Amino acid sequence: MFKKCLIILWIFTSFTGCKYTDNLLGKTVNKKVIIKKEEEFVGKFTVVALLPLTGSHDGTGKDIATGMKQAVKTLHSIDKEYKDINIKFFDSETELEKAISYINNNKIKIIYGPYFSKYTEQLRKNISKNTVIISFSNDEEIAKENVYIYGLHPKRYAEIVIENLLQENYKHIFILSPKTKVADQVIEHLSEIVNINDATIVKIEKYNDNESLTFASKSMAESLKAQDPLKTKNALLILDTGKYIKDIIDTFISEQVDMTSVKIFGTNQYDKFAEIDNEVLKGILFAEFKHNDYEEILRGLNNNQIVNNNIISGFELSLLIPQLISYLENGNTNLNELKISVFDNNMHIFDIKNNVFIRKGEDRGVTELQ
Repeated sequence: MFKKCLIILWIFTSFTGCKYTDNLLGKTVNKKVIIKKEEEFVGKFTVVALLPLTGSHDGTGKDIATGMKQAVKTLHSIDKEYKDINIKFFDSETELEKAISYINNNKIKIIYGPYFSKYTEQLRKNISKNTVIISFSNDEEIAKENVYIYGLHPKRYAEIVIENLLQENYKHIFILSPKTKVADQVIEHLSEIVNINDATIVKIEKYNDNESLTFASKSMAESLKAQDPLKTKNALLILDTGKYIKDIIDTFISEQVDMTSVKIFGTNQYDKFAEIDNEVLKGILFAEFKHNDYEEILRGLNNNQIVNNNIISGFELSLLIPQLISYLENGNTNLNELKISVFDNNMHIFDIKNNVFIRKGEDRGVTELQ
């Protein structure tokens, strides 16, 4: 009988946020936004955003764009000096060359995007080396030559998962993972954390397509059923995106894994599931960076519509535009020397180290599937 086994399901996206008060938003919350201003702030300024607005990831790109547009509206309402801040959008899937031409012809200083590292590298090669690129990619290998990484690498989320595992005294860890470079980086990072905390990675199963996913899931199910829950507390980490969640859970059910004794964790509660899947996946706890503060703000701006991580990230990053402009216009070129503090009381801070955005003061935890 398979009992007391914890399944950790991990999806690779998440961001954070903070509260403020502004009557222009039609809603009052706890904190007041303070955008740092400097005397030499330059008025008219356009940021280029390169996002996937068509293709298989168009939903992500459009959500980020929604957050960006809301941030610009918010900036315009805060101070008249920000009225000339604009974001010009290009589709990274179909308009990369067009965007490069526009950037070079208009001497654009700041670019948000692209979302993927391959487009980021292509962009870097074809524009001025002085132009700052803040990419949504989480590939830290491209973080160089004035390319800054805003996307959080999946291995950072592993730390939340491991924190929870260790707190609950789960010492035997099993990993079900796709065969990807990023997943291998995550496993390496997990191994380091596990080893120094007197835990053990017992088994790793990898897959690269639907057929091998089924085989790997069945093999893992058998291994888990063979464990004695009275002797060890076992955890399974599934390192994949949301589209495989249902298939994996279905396989465990068909292999007669006792699902009533299994807790499932993930990182992104905003993955979209069909209503019938929500019933099957009911009770999943998602490990993530919480951002209830930005959610409250953005729900007011979006007529109480659901606000996901991508909308929040676009909003969050675009609120930084005035400080980035001031910093660059004052003759600075290296963002690694900049400490970004957007909110009062130092409530929310970005450091930039080795061309990677580091979020401070995050509220890390777990929440049920919404």
